[in-house]
Amino acid sequence: MNRWLRYALTRRRFLQLLGSGAAVLAVSACGQQAPSSGEETTTEPAPAAGEPQRGGVARVAFASAIANLDPAHMFSAEELSLANIVYERLTTVFEPETIQPALATAWKAAADGLSWTFTLRDGVTFHNGAAFGAEDVVYSFERVLDPDMGSMARSFLGFVSGVTALDDLTVRFDLEQPNSDFPILLASPSTSIVPRDSSDEELAEQPIGTGAFQFAAYTPGERMQLVRNETYWQAQLPYLDEVQFLFISETSTRLQALASNTVDIIWNLGLEQVSTVKANPDLQLQEVKEAVYPYIILNQNYPPMDDNRVREALKLCVDREGMVQAATQGYGTIANDQPVPPWYALRADIPPREQDIARAKELLAEAGYADGLTLAMATSALRPTMQETAIAFQEMARQAGITIELERLPNDTYWGEYLNYPLATSNLPYDPLSLDAALALSYHSAGAWNEPGYKNPELDELIEQVSMEADVTKRTEMYAQIQQIISDEGAWLIATYNPTFTASRTTLHDIKMGRVPLLHLSETWMEPAA
Repeated sequence: MNRWLRYALTRRRFLQLLGSGAAVLAVSACGQQAPSSGEETTTEPAPAAGEPQRGGVARVAFASAIANLDPAHMFSAEELSLANIVYERLTTVFEPETIQPALATAWKAAADGLSWTFTLRDGVTFHNGAAFGAEDVVYSFERVLDPDMGSMARSFLGFVSGVTALDDLTVRFDLEQPNSDFPILLASPSTSIVPRDSSDEELAEQPIGTGAFQFAAYTPGERMQLVRNETYWQAQLPYLDEVQFLFISETSTRLQALASNTVDIIWNLGLEQVSTVKANPDLQLQEVKEAVYPYIILNQNYPPMDDNRVREALKLCVDREGMVQAATQGYGTIANDQPVPPWYALRADIPPREQDIARAKELLAEAGYADGLTLAMATSALRPTMQETAIAFQEMARQAGITIELERLPNDTYWGEYLNYPLATSNLPYDPLSLDAALALSYHSAGAWNEPGYKNPELDELIEQVSMEADVTKRTEMYAQIQQIISDEGAWLIATYNPTFTASRTTLHDIKMGRVPLLHLSETWMEPAA
């Protein structure tokens, strides 16, 4: 079994920490999971007329407040967006196979693959004026690898056995097992570098990084102020004077604030609001296609969800094109009950199920439910399309004699209660760079985020072996087997792949959104007021 699985946070704990923020699996890994050639990742705003200009305040509306200022404890997309702006990592990865230097300028593996040596960038300072160096890297990684810290980073870096400063600008990482993608893993926001003399208490109150913006003030639950780092090592950046985070929980209120020029950016727009933004000439959209997948958990702890005939019957109830229209306003695409989206190069060619009510009834009869079946299902409006997916599925399942009793749980308690039902809606973004990690976390029987409690020894063995297989052809075959098993027998009903949208004022330019939809604002600039 992959060693790092032992350190994974439980998904329930992870989601409880998120509140109403979007869950983000913030790990990076294998560059082989690149999009297919020619596949666009984002839809950018209209090109700017003129060169970038300095100045301006960008106001960002988030649905959920930021609870954690220490990167070791950051989990929600809002918090990880803060990490992107205030902190930096040794490397940066915006899109698959685009690893770039950040606080490290070069890296090299030992011949046996059991250590990596990184050369660090000279002339970088923290926001408190301290010089950045190797001891800061050692301290930062010792913090997140400490089991008592409970950091997300430990879940995917558990194979790191030691970190050593060789000199002021050179660091060596010792590994218990080779990992050719190790430099990409270090691009995760949860591996952000903090000063060597910063305490847990200090970082909990005030982020201290090397990023383009530095922390200025925070009124919890209301507003956070970040100002330009005047000593940033990329001298021309940032362009903005200031970034403000405003926390507005109500979806319609956020859109009204954007339209009235009270805020400049809305992150994770509701799909039902896209047409309204498109109709407003003062607003623009950025779309990350097939960025998340909502799904229905078929909880193995509640019979008859442990019977694959019943699971198959539920999957056959779904009109997938109808689900795209009903749940995603037509913006989603059809999924085939496994998590690898069309833009992955290693996606297997598994046709999606067609709706087959007659066959669903036959399977239910074989399982002992010829007279029908009643199931309770938890859902919430916490994430875009979760509730819409549940409502559409309720109507589709009715045709096969299955009665779905929907339980609409409060947003603020959903992640603490949703696994107490035979069926529940959930939602995850794709990690475009870590197929191995995503499979191990969510689909291995020991995976911390295996919500349905699904166990399959054959699947476990494949997931364990694929991360250690060096032959590309064999890896591709193993990935195909994994996807087929999940689609055929898995306890996840995945009917659609969904986009995410960010809306902003047209006066803002160069807002970057990657496959994992976090904000990147270091190169963003604003047109001066007329």
